[in-house]
Amino acid sequence: MTVKQLYEYIEKILPVRYSGEIDTDGAQAMPSPTREVKRVLVALDPYRAAVERAISGGFDVLLTHHPLIYGEAVEGTPPAKWLGELNSAGVAAFSFHMRLDAARDGVNDILCRLLGVCDALPFGDDEVPDLGRIGTLGEEISLFELAERTSQVLKTKSVKYSNCSEKKIRRVAVAGGATTDFIAPAAALGADVLIGGEFKHHAWGYAEGLGIALVEAGHYHTENPVCERLAEIVRSADAEIEVDILDYTPFTCVK
Repeated sequence: MTVKQLYEYIEKILPVRYSGEIDTDGAQAMPSPTREVKRVLVALDPYRAAVERAISGGFDVLLTHHPLIYGEAVEGTPPAKWLGELNSAGVAAFSFHMRLDAARDGVNDILCRLLGVCDALPFGDDEVPDLGRIGTLGEEISLFELAERTSQVLKTKSVKYSNCSEKKIRRVAVAGGATTDFIAPAAALGADVLIGGEFKHHAWGYAEGLGIALVEAGHYHTENPVCERLAEIVRSADAEIEVDILDYTPFTCVK
């Protein structure tokens, strides 16, 4: 299977119609479209560590959730430098951003399964109306119990949750990553809580006014589980391709 054929295969599963209007994901580097794919490196982010590992490790493709370049590559910036290094080494760079959030078995379906949210249906904002998910828990629990569950299944050091720990939760909205814009749509659909990666400071008071609780589990922790899904897609394209997953963040949390 060639680099171009692998990209086309993934794009059938994660079609561009799910991308947001400002999204710039896709094939961000494809210096050798006819190169045979033997090794693929999967990572959440195309940071320096991922780029260096892809090049030094002899990988043919760096496959990530977040794009290497948002908008145009600005000369002199780290992403532009890394893009040049990948092109020079003949390594392709593919990313599938909002479409991986919205698609079936993507970021938010995975979160629902991990958190025990059943019968989940798509919801979202005006830009991406089907990015998030909303469903119900098998039984009513307190917000504190849901926050504890979230921390455990996503293996976070800590989570933030609204100042109403005894609030009873049954209907749950989920949206990984940066999800402030999903508070109002989730509240309008009757969600008791929105679980997301990160919320702007003002969002907490806004949500309180709407009567919906928030659980913030971290942008990285709510999206990183999707890396295994990306690896599965590559293996389904060609079982002979070797796939490695790089688990890396450019920050460290105090325990």
